[in-house]
Amino acid sequence: MIKVLALAHPDFAGDNANALGMQAALAEHYEQQGVPVETTATEEELAALTAGKALPDRQYVILGAGQSQLAHLEALKQPNVMTVWSGHQPAPELLEKSRALDVVHLPEYAVTAPLRTVLGHRLVTSPHGVPHSLTENIINTAYGKLAPSLPPAGKFLLVMLGGDTPPDGTFSPQEAFSLGQQMGNYATQQEFTLIGTNGPRTGGVGTHEPGMPLDEVSKSFLDGVNTSGLAAERQQFHPFVRGEESAYKGLLGAVKSREGSIAVLPGDSASMLTEAIDMLPLDSVAAYPTQAMQEIHHKQLKTVAEKGYATVAGFPAVIAAEKPSPAAKSVAEHIGSLSRQQNTGPVR
Repeated sequence: MIKVLALAHPDFAGDNANALGMQAALAEHYEQQGVPVETTATEEELAALTAGKALPDRQYVILGAGQSQLAHLEALKQPNVMTVWSGHQPAPELLEKSRALDVVHLPEYAVTAPLRTVLGHRLVTSPHGVPHSLTENIINTAYGKLAPSLPPAGKFLLVMLGGDTPPDGTFSPQEAFSLGQQMGNYATQQEFTLIGTNGPRTGGVGTHEPGMPLDEVSKSFLDGVNTSGLAAERQQFHPFVRGEESAYKGLLGAVKSREGSIAVLPGDSASMLTEAIDMLPLDSVAAYPTQAMQEIHHKQLKTVAEKGYATVAGFPAVIAAEKPSPAAKSVAEHIGSLSRQQNTGPVR
């Protein structure tokens, strides 16, 4: 029996989805190989793992994502525990803690020469982004729930608003207003119905609690759309509210449901851009740069544009011949390959 466990990261949606996505892909991989697998642990097991005394008759694969999970994985490393870490960029202490990691996943554009040398066969990369937990079934189900409330449309133009990035990246009201004008004009000219939404980082932290008014950045975006002259019946906005289900997944499903529809994602979200590339036809994915982007976001935009995985403003329009393999699947296959090479099950 192999236990495949993901470290929860509820305060960071992208990192949480990263770990859960790897967990689901690895569990599926083991099941396809006929290996018994479980994705939950008893309180007894968790206590033993935390105390450094993993139950000796079991094998564990523990997956974590994001900077804060490196220390947790290091603390949990034991002879019958495989540790797997993933991130959208190298954490500052990744090299220091790499001895405690059996597998490390990074986007190819984020890998440095020292990391490649130190990690060697433990490193697995993806060309376009990070693991995530979205599936076609999830977005199709979410769309089925959302569809009755959407306006009639031959084709949708989904616009996802960007947000602030630590420590000082800002997606401003002025930037949002300009985006709204551009998207409104495009929707008018190309006969799209515009559907938009924001996220937890839009307008800054703490602006999306239940009962609060719409944040200033989202208001500015809608002002820009209305300035463009797009008819009211051809636009709809779904505000993010903390603690409530986001419309984002259902809106991705709406794009997938209508041929010719397009999803426009902010360059400051590596996870959302990756999700759109994996879930939608490549000619339905577009991205726009924002002032909140960090260096790693610029690298991702350049990569997906040049490889033809998304249309990006400022780059020649290229559509790839085929979609990239999902990052979570690549991680699962890499772990399986290491296990076969070492002939010791899932751990070294």
